[in-house]
Amino acid sequence: KWIAYYKVGGCGELAVLFSEIANRAGVSARVAGDPGLDHAWVEIKINNSWVIADPTLYWWYINDRKNYSDWNKIWFRDYRWYNLMESWGGFSRVIARNLNGGCEDVTGNYTYTSNVTIIILGSKFCKKNLFLKITTWKKSVEKTVYLKEVNISDVINLNLGKRIYKFEVFSPTWYGIEFYGSRVYDVKDIK
Repeated sequence: KWIAYYKVGGCGELAVLFSEIANRAGVSARVAGDPGLDHAWVEIKINNSWVIADPTLYWWYINDRKNYSDWNKIWFRDYRWYNLMESWGGFSRVIARNLNGGCEDVTGNYTYTSNVTIIILGSKFCKKNLFLKITTWKKSVEKTVYLKEVNISDVINLNLGKRIYKFEVFSPTWYGIEFYGSRVYDVKDIK
């Protein structure tokens, strides 16, 4: 209601509003987004498959037709949408929020992925309260694409798009990060 009343918000707010209206109209819709791209859109279920509807692109078309004259064609169910997202830096990890409140990793529906297996190895310094954080960059800004509490000897399997990532395991303390390690990887270098 807040988004509709004040008519403000970014891509995430537009996606939430569009999804809510579609669901109330009887059309199954869910919000999808990629934190590495820092962008959200809507997936609509048509004939048992999810198709893309990006209300942000349509908003740009409506509000600046001079610079975005063809975006009315690519905002809904058009393969050129993928090319536009690739020009923005490419996909990292796409998560869809399902109607039941759960989340689904749908990265493989959007780009070629690499399956990354991360094994947390313990040491005498790492006991508990460890976090795994995976980041990538949008231009020069670091974006978190995965953050989860982990334990020693945990195995995490993820599908990641073709970007460069930084993996960190750290243990937070009251004054910041006590133990951490990070290294920047290109996804093609990871086994």
